[in-house]
Amino acid sequence: MKTVKDYFLEFKTELCRLNDDEFIGRFNGTVGISAFGFARQGYLWALEEELKRREIDFSSVGDEKIMSYKYVFFLKDRKLFRFSELDKKDAENWFKQYMSENHLDKIKFNPKMIEYNDYQIRFGMQKHQGVLVMETNNIAKKTTGNNACKK
Repeated sequence: MKTVKDYFLEFKTELCRLNDDEFIGRFNGTVGISAFGFARQGYLWALEEELKRREIDFSSVGDEKIMSYKYVFFLKDRKLFRFSELDKKDAENWFKQYMSENHLDKIKFNPKMIEYNDYQIRFGMQKHQGVLVMETNNIAKKTTGNNACKK
């Protein structure tokens, strides 16, 4: 039977091969999963060690003693940010990139972000009455790379 350390070493090897965008995608993939066991412990341990190895500031996620997997995170300038911590320009860039990659048919209606937090984004579109809502998790999990904050 594998130990937590066995799983840690296995996942550590796998995670170190990923580029930053792929790694953050894996990190965000853990959000909302409530399962726990040796494999999960090893995986979370490997994620934390990989953040340290890559010298990514994860102070928005936790510290040396505790980590939170409640929210998705976005990488900018070697630091993880919750969506609510992004400045408006960066949040809008992520929103636009998500819409262009996943809802190209809606771009013609000029979607505009109204407000955002860690849970949801409220937005409007031309020729659509009312306010639409989407989960922030969708943007992190269905947008390729971290190019949005570089535009």
